Amino acid sequence: MFHIGDRIALMKAIPVKGEGWGIESLRDSLIVGFKSPTPRVEILSEEGAVLGTSDMSFSDPLYIQLDNSSHTTRILVSDRVNETVYMLDDGLQLLQAFQFPSPAGEPCGLAAVGGGQVLVNDRLTSTIQLLDLTRGRWQTLLGEEEGLGAPFSLVYNKAMRQLYVGCYDEVKVYTVSE
Repeated sequence: MFHIGDRIALMKAIPVKGEGWGIESLRDSLIVGFKSPTPRVEILSEEGAVLGTSDMSFSDPLYIQLDNSSHTTRILVSDRVNETVYMLDDGLQLLQAFQFPSPAGEPCGLAAVGGGQVLVNDRLTSTIQLLDLTRGRWQTLLGEEEGLGAPFSLVYNKAMRQLYVGCYDEVKVYTVSE
């Protein structure tokens, strides 16, 4: 647990080749989504050595999220240009691709919520979509009617059952009840 006053010291800087955006930690390695010079997703060692590169043709893999709701870890990557959320195995092989339901949409942030479900925000249509990974079904969860406006990122706190949505100059907090 972090506390105000904790000292945080830089241990090292890991050099990467490209403009890295999305990042996740998996075991003793990092999964990084690169926007340029070549859009790709790589597994890197803690020293920056490339351990694996996905053979997927990404256009803009900005957000990465791990889903541990099954017996194996799945890597979720949102590609806003391809309007797709990709599910990869821990070797970066494609398991499934989920085409975004809105043709004018732009899938950005991802938040695994458990039970094989992931939240995906769409800043162009101002919605939060719920993707059921087992059935491949999309459902609009929140929209402008619930006060959502151009969501850029999101995170779900399972313990507090709260959804935090970044909307440019504010963070909206939604409580989740049964």
